[in-house]
Amino acid sequence: MNKIVSILFIGILSALSVDACAQKLYVKFFSLKNPGQYLIDDRENNTNLSLKYIKGEIHPQYLIMSGDSRFLVNFGNTKQSPSELTFVDGKLVGDSVLILQSGSKYLELNIKSADFSPALFSFRLIDKDDADGDFLIESWTNGEIGEWILLREGKPSIVRTSLTAAIHSEADIFNVFNGSDQYIVESPLSSVPYTVSADYGRVIIKGAKNQRVMISDIYGQTLVNKVLPSDDAVIAAPSGIAFVAVNNDPGVKVLVK
Repeated sequence: MNKIVSILFIGILSALSVDACAQKLYVKFFSLKNPGQYLIDDRENNTNLSLKYIKGEIHPQYLIMSGDSRFLVNFGNTKQSPSELTFVDGKLVGDSVLILQSGSKYLELNIKSADFSPALFSFRLIDKDDADGDFLIESWTNGEIGEWILLREGKPSIVRTSLTAAIHSEADIFNVFNGSDQYIVESPLSSVPYTVSADYGRVIIKGAKNQRVMISDIYGQTLVNKVLPSDDAVIAAPSGIAFVAVNNDPGVKVLVK
């Protein structure tokens, strides 16, 4: 079962779904520049992606995966065809990602010793002091020029530009919410975990009877502040990102459709 915990993720202190066995984070990346668009594995029609931490403490680097055998790769830096950013079939073996090519041949991408790997990505906060803020998805940078993800008609692509240009115009700005259907929250006030999920025009909270809930939008405006009358509470909420906090628990982020 995926457990929700507050963890330091890509510089962002967020409550995200964590598979403790696989040490993966399950997330959906949504675009702030292109509302309604997500980073997606187009072949699998999958927006539920997983991140596996590989290396780096100051600038952590992650594999972005769809399922257990699909990897996001920046082919523009492998000097291989196709020269694009795409999810491809592969497997993780030791310190390498092996990308399946024609027949039974594999392209080996080192993910440990090299400073840069086409299969690894970092997440650059727009405001480095905002630990839960928006970010760019970075393929590489030399400090002046870098490569960043841009969604074009919903499909991921790469733009090469400066950090300033990437933030202000040329790349996509992202944030994340939980990739699971619901949050499972370990409440310090109860031995029974409660769950938080969202649907069309509503937030559903189960197992938190007589607890105070606060729901706010991305601008910090309080939408709901009340004590829940039952263990199966359904609360109307406008579409968009909502932050849900029960009593003094860390707030979780959900998408109301």
